[in-house]
Amino acid sequence: MFGTRVRSAGTCGVLVAAVLLSLLAHVSYAQEAAQAPHESQSQGEAAATEERTETSHADSDQLVLESGPADGTDPNDPTETSNPTDETASARTSDRASDPPDTAAASTASESSAPNSPPSDSESPLEQVVVSGEQPGPGLWKVTNGTRTLWIVSTISPTPKELKWRSRQVESVVAGSTLVFANFEVRPNIGIFRGLRYLPAILRARFNPDKATLKDLITPEQYARWLPLRKEYFKDDDDIEKVRPMLIAFALYSKAIQKAGLRDASPVGRVVHATAKKHRVKWKTTEIKIDIPKPKELIKAFVETTPRENDVGCFLEALDKLDVEIETMKQRAAAWAVGDVEAFRKLPRPEVQRMCMKAVTGAPAVDALLGSVIDRFTVAWHAEADAALATQDTSVAVIDLDSLVREDGVVSYLRGQGYSVEEPE
Repeated sequence: MFGTRVRSAGTCGVLVAAVLLSLLAHVSYAQEAAQAPHESQSQGEAAATEERTETSHADSDQLVLESGPADGTDPNDPTETSNPTDETASARTSDRASDPPDTAAASTASESSAPNSPPSDSESPLEQVVVSGEQPGPGLWKVTNGTRTLWIVSTISPTPKELKWRSRQVESVVAGSTLVFANFEVRPNIGIFRGLRYLPAILRARFNPDKATLKDLITPEQYARWLPLRKEYFKDDDDIEKVRPMLIAFALYSKAIQKAGLRDASPVGRVVHATAKKHRVKWKTTEIKIDIPKPKELIKAFVETTPRENDVGCFLEALDKLDVEIETMKQRAAAWAVGDVEAFRKLPRPEVQRMCMKAVTGAPAVDALLGSVIDRFTVAWHAEADAALATQDTSVAVIDLDSLVREDGVVSYLRGQGYSVEEPE
């Protein structure tokens, strides 16, 4: 739901997290290759890219499963790291905390003439979108509780690598707010040094437990269709066939996305974080701690009790639907890039992800743990939104568009609580 991904304070922790915790977050060991910095014409985004390079986690030995603006950012509290010389920007922010955003005000801090209305950028019809060019960007959702307003900025993954979007309206909303919550972290009770104990078992878990190869697990016809893809994406590497089929599917999916001109990261989180930092807006990270009392048993359960049919089914789903789903992803990205929520709703969600999620959670122990994490994410996000709408004049949240618009998603929850929710125009 929240575009989770694994983070860690050190290289050993990355190895541990990338295999053990990927079972809980359906991230492939190859995903990080798609996290290249995004070029933007926005000053806020350029600053974010520079800030992101400087960020470190040297003070922690905890593995972190991070959720929120799934875009490769690692924001700390911007109030602690803001530019101390930017006093005028801070003063403008304080004065404008509850003022409505305005497109021109993004760079001039002038007053808005339309109360609590997002700035409007011209939109192009979906069929005319050139996703590698500049686009209006995601529309803003407005949630109100009396005089208090929560602006929601949506993200999507994957997005076009060369996408440039006019981020002024988002920057203006963030600059005029008093709180941003876009970051959720799950911290398992596994430090780096403890994780090293499980490294051999984790590395073995990547491979088929009975030493079977992919050729042994699928039909000759399916294998014949796989060979050209192996040559194209894996340089005809025989060793890839020893890996569990679901992990081959993850790697194949990631490489195909990159080749199609897409990337897993979204530019939204970096813009929001950089703008919050620049204007000294409070950035809140919600931490969820989970207990994995016996990690080795969890790894063993994954290896021994994941149904083979689910594992192979994930791979076959990718093999059968890869080309179709890449095109669907491009259409979804195009709809998001111009803020066309209605068009996005009409497009199907990727089926490969659903099937592979079923494979990852095929072991009952993994399914139970992941289910509890997702439930706690949902409860935590709802609580943050309720608190913001009760205490903050103007606040900003970031969440993926699928979680917003699905039938039992965020919008449904907010309306059920009695808040007024206005969709992007």
